[in-house]
Amino acid sequence: MTPHLTQGGRRLLGLAGILATSLIATASELPTHSGFAQVDWKLEDPAERNPIVETTTASLLKPAADVTMQVRAIGVGARAGQLHLPVDATWSIDGKSAKRFFYGDDLAIEDDRVLVETPVAAGETIEFSARVWNQGWQDAATTGDAKADISVLRDGDPAAGSAKDGAANLLAPFLDKSGKLELDPRERIVVWHDSDQSIDFAILVRFD
Repeated sequence: MTPHLTQGGRRLLGLAGILATSLIATASELPTHSGFAQVDWKLEDPAERNPIVETTTASLLKPAADVTMQVRAIGVGARAGQLHLPVDATWSIDGKSAKRFFYGDDLAIEDDRVLVETPVAAGETIEFSARVWNQGWQDAATTGDAKADISVLRDGDPAAGSAKDGAANLLAPFLDKSGKLELDPRERIVVWHDSDQSIDFAILVRFD
């Protein structure tokens, strides 16, 4: 026996047909591949969102985007014979008044301690300076000075030749088997060395 549909039933059936037709039409408008709707996802590398631009003439650091900078002291090698010499280190942004972030010799190093954490706007220039006490304060070596013996190192840079004499020894924890640095793309190591002033100092700078 053929089922008998009331007027209400026929209305429901008609609405169901319209809904099904609408869904099919909507699905047909989606881009498909092998019968499945395709959606493109774009993932961004955090390192690409925080690129760092360095000037090659004066070892300056200048972020290309707004970042948060963290600074750690990772080594002091200043000596006078067996005497451990203290280093005084400062930082500044865009030539404003310098702020001390480290004072001491190698015994004062706590390489996991964040000494500076501050926001830096895109395009602002970051300067670091260090000087050593050796029967008086010697002249400071600053990243803004093209004559200063300072290297700014990144992932993949060789330690040999990047910093003279004993400075490379301070980088040992960051080297791979081939003697190249293993750093996060958002990290830089700044190394000071001047044989006349016995400066031998290194910091790790990170940008997030």
